[in-house]
Amino acid sequence: MYYYRLKQIDYDGRFEYSEIITAQIKGTSRAPITLFPNPTKDGQLNLQFSAISLEDLTVQIFDTTGKELSIDKRSITRGNNLLTLNLSRFGSGIYFIKMQQGDLITYEKVIVEL
Repeated sequence: MYYYRLKQIDYDGRFEYSEIITAQIKGTSRAPITLFPNPTKDGQLNLQFSAISLEDLTVQIFDTTGKELSIDKRSITRGNNLLTLNLSRFGSGIYFIKMQQGDLITYEKVIVEL
């Protein structure tokens, strides 16, 4: 839970604080996923993670402008998983990978050097 308040400062130097409000962000828990190799020289990127449920893993790939380049839903098993993504079709550059399983979400930056 996060607590916020604002401080408003007038031109004459007087100031006033707002009431304290609370905020809770849901659905942004970080999933423990390892990506390797990063940078990737051949476009092959491995995702290694341990799953406690059988929920599908959704993998989205974005470019640096935020444009979605790919979305893929993968079935996984409980326990250790290793998935390989082929990023070579996107060319050399920087990409962002969003991985989501249920309410666990991870964002990672990946560099592709072809």
